[in-house]
Amino acid sequence: MIRRLTVDDIDAFRELREEAMRLYPESFGSPEEEAGGETRDAAYRGYLKSDLWGDFDNGTLVGTIGFHIHPEKNYGQIFSMYVRSAYQDKGIGDRLVKNVLKVAENQVEQIHVCVVHTAEAALKTFLKNGFEICHTDAQAFCLNDTTYDEHLLVKKLR
Repeated sequence: MIRRLTVDDIDAFRELREEAMRLYPESFGSPEEEAGGETRDAAYRGYLKSDLWGDFDNGTLVGTIGFHIHPEKNYGQIFSMYVRSAYQDKGIGDRLVKNVLKVAENQVEQIHVCVVHTAEAALKTFLKNGFEICHTDAQAFCLNDTTYDEHLLVKKLR
């Protein structure tokens, strides 16, 4: 079941984000999250006030995807997509992307998403859903002495 997350989901969201940051630090995390405590919780409450969707399995949050509309630029931005490791390869990421596409179809002309080059499953999911790589930022950032490229993918809706 996919539904929009609320601040009542903060504990489930925190648990999911902690797994994402532990397993894929090159794709997730922020200074606020790394600071922990109230700073991290304030960041999570901010996420949950945005258009953040979750996929649930028997009441357990198993995946998320965020979507922000930039009305002045007439495009939307996907952020913070993650599926729990135990639920990967079951089509959940695909369902989450399709949900955002349906939400966005009459609101924006195109959707953007940035994907770290090592996130092969995410990249495959977006390409499968009609996104195209329009730019690669070589060595976009460095984490623990390793540099990562980041792809900007775009899907035109109209």
